Amino acid sequence: MLKRFCLGLLMLALLALAPLPAQAARGGSLSDTYSADELARVAATTSICFDPSIFEIFAPLSTGGAIVLKENALRPFEAEEQPSLLVTVPSVLAELCRADAVPASVRVLTVGGEAVTADLVREVYRRHPDLTVQNHYGPTEATTCATVADLPRDLVGLP
Repeated sequence: MLKRFCLGLLMLALLALAPLPAQAARGGSLSDTYSADELARVAATTSICFDPSIFEIFAPLSTGGAIVLKENALRPFEAEEQPSLLVTVPSVLAELCRADAVPASVRVLTVGGEAVTADLVREVYRRHPDLTVQNHYGPTEATTCATVADLPRDLVGLP
């Protein structure tokens, strides 16, 4: 059992170091896609049963950053945690906005797993004008993340 678990972690680590299709399209590697500041403190809030957790764990670790480990994204962030990047689904992001609970330290907010609305994107930018909102998509059968797009502040319709 332990060997299987360790082998699984090793395989995940190797996969995290390989360029993903979305990264290749944007420059080829995590460091070409995200700055060191953006990956400095990535919030790991997704269950390890879901593929976004691979990015949350291995993106910062493979680029010299740190993980801010949380049970889920709805748990309030402590002052000393200060994540720089947060990955979540739009329904959780909407709750975070309602509670004014998106940490001011977040530089990149990536959403996926559900359709994001233009209203939600505009609300995030209204509350946090200095961050970047990204929409990501990646069917589990293909990759962790097949496409990533920075969403415009004046988004109209679906991204």
